[in-house]
Amino acid sequence: MYNLLFAVLFTSWLLISFRVFDLFKIDHLQAIIFNYQVCMVTGFFFYHNYEKIAELHRLETWILWALGTGLCFLPTFYLMAYTVKKISVTVSTIASKISLIIPVSISVLYLNSASSFSLVNSIGLLLGFAAIVMTSMRKEEKSEITMPKSKFAYFLPLLVFLGGGLVDVLVNISNYKFLPVDKSSLFPFFAFSASAFTGTVVLLYRMIFLKERLQFRNFIGGVILGIPNYLSIYFLLRALRDFDNNGALIFPVLNICVILLNSLVAIIFFKERTNSYNLIGLALALCSLVFMMAG
Repeated sequence: MYNLLFAVLFTSWLLISFRVFDLFKIDHLQAIIFNYQVCMVTGFFFYHNYEKIAELHRLETWILWALGTGLCFLPTFYLMAYTVKKISVTVSTIASKISLIIPVSISVLYLNSASSFSLVNSIGLLLGFAAIVMTSMRKEEKSEITMPKSKFAYFLPLLVFLGGGLVDVLVNISNYKFLPVDKSSLFPFFAFSASAFTGTVVLLYRMIFLKERLQFRNFIGGVILGIPNYLSIYFLLRALRDFDNNGALIFPVLNICVILLNSLVAIIFFKERTNSYNLIGLALALCSLVFMMAG
């Protein structure tokens, strides 16, 4: 259970970090790219991983899955940010969070988790979806929702939904089918190595062609984000193993706990105002968590 707790804490820290970034005017994209590089370095030294890497003699299947997972990180983040810009924060948030239906479905239908996913769990999952929508609604954002000028923009929420779900599915299948127990700490290293590569290419493009300048505070933001980011994936993999790789349970519980913790932090430390929708959503999240864990 402690692995799931750590996964919740470190995942929550990632989202809280973005609130801090806004206060210190840290550029999100640069911080995200530096974060991937920090994750790669962290993964190299974590638990003497450099020794384990030296022992690898061939490109094993789980490494390919890790690299494929890492390649999805930056595009998914960019799609979320682009959806915020073209439509609204609410639409982007709901599309990304509700994407957990994809790993849940794959876990039940493909990874044979149906036997350990009861009716009570199903009720909890439905309550969780309702909680996600309600906690994401902001009255002040209704006027900010714009009608996309491009037909492509109408597909943005769908792409965010698919991207977020794809990352979770890749992690779940990799852990269940291919990843040896003793290589759990290496999976995030290879995943973040791939994302660090793509991020560096994007950063160089922006520096050369868009004349973007690097700023030291963005690098500090990457460090603040990077180590917890690596640990969030590491403990997620361990939590999946603790619960027989039951992604149908772990991903909803993780998301609901993150919603509850982040909402609490936002209210206490950032003085965020909540509306009636949010309060109902938090109540539904608590009920969802009880049903999910009781099943």
